[in-house]
Amino acid sequence: MNRDEIQKKITKISTGFQIELSSGSFQKDVFFYTDIKGHFSDNFFNLLPNKTKILYFETEAELLNDLKIKTFNSLIR
Repeated sequence: MNRDEIQKKITKISTGFQIELSSGSFQKDVFFYTDIKGHFSDNFFNLLPNKTKILYFETEAELLNDLKIKTFNSLIR
């Protein structure tokens, strides 16, 4: 596992999906996007190292296969 990568765990829930994130390093300006219609409970935030952040994606979709994550970190590499 690369220390700079964001690990994600996506779980289907009744209102959409729960997304659990973590990283071994500070991740600046984390931003999600997908082609699926829905609403993120949080978007555009900093992810602290070795901390877990849980957020939700409210949608009627049954799958969330195309979730993409961008960060400021990925822009400066």
